[in-house]
Amino acid sequence: MKTICGPKLSMCCTLLSTWGLIMLLILGGMFRVNAVAFIEDIGETTTETTKTDLEKIYTGVSNNCFIAAGIYLFFLLFSSWQYKLGSSGNYQVS
Repeated sequence: MKTICGPKLSMCCTLLSTWGLIMLLILGGMFRVNAVAFIEDIGETTTETTKTDLEKIYTGVSNNCFIAAGIYLFFLLFSSWQYKLGSSGNYQVS
């Protein structure tokens, strides 16, 4: 089977995907529990924003973090597969 990227690039992408996955899962969890430290990161809020609106915004941002973590998981699996193919000894440069 032909590889798309070499073993060094695959390992780099694997490490970056692992870090991104961990970071986004932690951030998603923090947004899910409505961490006050992230109030500036949820977007524009005014003094008229109610508690229910804030909870909806926090939940939406949390969902976005979990969706992005799923994308990082896909790239982690893909780059790990590419590393396995590229380091198996049958690596071909085309």
